[in-house]
Amino acid sequence: MKCILLGSAPYMKEWCQNHLMWFVENDYKVITFNNSWKLVEPKTITEWHCSANHDIVGTFIPTKEEQTHFQTILHTCEMAKIQKISDKYINYRHGTMFLNVMYYILVEKVYSDVVVVGCDMIYTKQGDTFYSDLEENRARNDPVNTYGEEGLNKELEHCKKQFNEHKIKLSNASTAESRLTFDRFTTHIESNT
Repeated sequence: MKCILLGSAPYMKEWCQNHLMWFVENDYKVITFNNSWKLVEPKTITEWHCSANHDIVGTFIPTKEEQTHFQTILHTCEMAKIQKISDKYINYRHGTMFLNVMYYILVEKVYSDVVVVGCDMIYTKQGDTFYSDLEENRARNDPVNTYGEEGLNKELEHCKKQFNEHKIKLSNASTAESRLTFDRFTTHIESNT
């Protein structure tokens, strides 16, 4: 099975308008986390991963009605799951939701082909998300604060290595600068950018 994991990079509204339907039509399951659910129609979402405190710190908190359309809601940081996930990190402190979701995917072994987009891990402290212009925006450059530049790069390389070891195809459909060194997903993207 194939999936596409949507992040919250500034270009994601336009990216979804231009590209997401191609992935849906080609049988990619749509996975969102934290605020990225807001990019797509709720009925399109196969999995929504959220932090345990998303209803307090999230910028976009889905209503109960919206949540009924998500196929699966996962609190990726629940204690029952955290041990399996934290074992995958080099140095698990607080983790970060992108890596938590990536390691959840790795642990569950449901998908053999994982495409990520909008998860570039580039932080400028201004304009880091598609909702940065909102007054209620609570996004922070947490992964850099948590790991530091070098530590974050090591964690991302470690993640890539584990996906390779488990023979799960991993690629990046970003159309922007990216810290991720995953192979770029070029099918469809290059001809439609």
